[in-house]
Amino acid sequence: MKLKLKNKMEHSSNMMDKFLKKIIHPQNIDPKVAKDLCFGWEKPFDSWGRPVFRLEGHYTQARKILYESENGQLEDDQTILSTCYNTKCMNPNHLFASYYFKETVNGRNDARDSRDGRKRLKVTIVEKHILDVFKQIQNNHLRNIPKIGQYMNVDDEFVIEFLQNNKWRFLNQHYSAEELDQLRLKVGITPIK
Repeated sequence: MKLKLKNKMEHSSNMMDKFLKKIIHPQNIDPKVAKDLCFGWEKPFDSWGRPVFRLEGHYTQARKILYESENGQLEDDQTILSTCYNTKCMNPNHLFASYYFKETVNGRNDARDSRDGRKRLKVTIVEKHILDVFKQIQNNHLRNIPKIGQYMNVDDEFVIEFLQNNKWRFLNQHYSAEELDQLRLKVGITPIK
């Protein structure tokens, strides 16, 4: 199987050849099988273990380059995630764009939860983040509460509160009440009437 990219970002073909050589993918394997496998990445990685590539003098997230080459430029507040939850995966079939969930410490920098002494984070969520989560549930990218929590980088308790919230009126412009209840049930949340 040979990887080919649409190169919508119009990077030089020499640069894209170097980039593609760093992706470790199975050779001589049925493409139908390969689409389910995670592809690796030769060095380097950032401090979180994510693949990076030197582009125009600075390191850039390799998965972002790969995704944008296939799908065009991301919005400023989008990032790339994978359906396999492998931070090193470079299989284009596993990558999708998502919105950042911005975290800020609630109150002072040393704010602690009285229950367990851990720092509590305040998550700032905007309309498109909420729509993105429901869209990911609808498309079966997020199938349960722990996966949603991992995706949003919050605990399960927050996910349950977030999904049970019926106060977001803009959701009614995109989903009927029955559709929202079906999406909630899909991930194990009993709708509150």
